[in-house]
Amino acid sequence: MPFDVVAWYESMQPTALAPIDAVVDDVYRTSGDDIYVKPRAPFLAGFMYQAITTPKYAELRQPSLKIPYRFYRSYLLGSNTFGSAFYNFFAKPFPLYKGEKLQAHVMNAANEIQMVVAMLSDGKAKVADLENVTPTHNITGHADQALTAGAWTHCAMTWDQDLPKGKYAVVGMLGGTYKAATPTTAVARLKLLDTTWRPGCGLNMTVADKTELLHQGYSHAQGIQWPLMREISFAHD
Repeated sequence: MPFDVVAWYESMQPTALAPIDAVVDDVYRTSGDDIYVKPRAPFLAGFMYQAITTPKYAELRQPSLKIPYRFYRSYLLGSNTFGSAFYNFFAKPFPLYKGEKLQAHVMNAANEIQMVVAMLSDGKAKVADLENVTPTHNITGHADQALTAGAWTHCAMTWDQDLPKGKYAVVGMLGGTYKAATPTTAVARLKLLDTTWRPGCGLNMTVADKTELLHQGYSHAQGIQWPLMREISFAHD
């Protein structure tokens, strides 16, 4: 069940349901509010909606989708609670229409930043696929990088360990951001050399020495533990 993370981001006041701008992507075709669903990933496997103060609800729409997928749970940008608003559909993903544009519509009484994140997969993950994973390594990376709002920013990571030579599948991801002045929230995805899949997760805030997560209540339900996906792998020599 390989998957991609895609996003929409815009500062606006959608007092009635309105589409928000698609984040330009190096893998997915985008145009204005539209992200075009790739034939390889026609399922919605995860969803998050965030705003600053008063998010109400969000919808995902496609021309051939008769009834939009509507989601009421959300969280506040700059908080540490994204996990409470993350919809995990890994085991039972919603179908999407291949090749069609996908839009995120939101409603919010305030004029503020709106961000929607979707995970698009090639199918469903079975519970056994998660339970049968036996991790062999755990590595941590960091980057002192200024992020650009509303865009995917490349972060060159410095890793704390050097893996033995071999080929590795990534079976989970957990991340955080640190900003001394004010809290910030983000989403991250991996850019592996051996694949064009872009898996990822929501980021928490870090505190203290920048390695301690402010919120510790993570679980596989929040999309940070993945099944074995041979497409999400890399060779290290």
